Amino acid sequence: MTLNDVGQLVDSLCHGIDSDDAFHTLIEADKSIIPLLIQQFTTRASGADRARIIEVIWQHRDKTSIPVLASALRDPHPDVWRHALDGLVTIGGIKSHAALVDFRSELGEDSEQASWVDEAISQFQL
Repeated sequence: MTLNDVGQLVDSLCHGIDSDDAFHTLIEADKSIIPLLIQQFTTRASGADRARIIEVIWQHRDKTSIPVLASALRDPHPDVWRHALDGLVTIGGIKSHAALVDFRSELGEDSEQASWVDEAISQFQL
């Protein structure tokens, strides 16, 4: 699949009438699609678009996506960082846990994200 193909599917995912079909096509694609999805994620201005893309990325359940999910925790759009949390918890493992703990150390106690991150961390069984 080319970057152009992925871009068209992401457009359908985010703005098309066939968004469910695009979602399933993207998550059923080979994991080699992940770098192309990351490119789409980094170039989209819309927080809603980025949220949908990050959801597709984590649905692949590939440990190579942990860095982009960890980075997405810092996204200003709440749906993006919430999907990133979901992905890190779903993928699990030491690297996901470490990413969450590192991010949590950056947050104040009064941060809205803090309680979400604390809940995510509590779901790990290491």
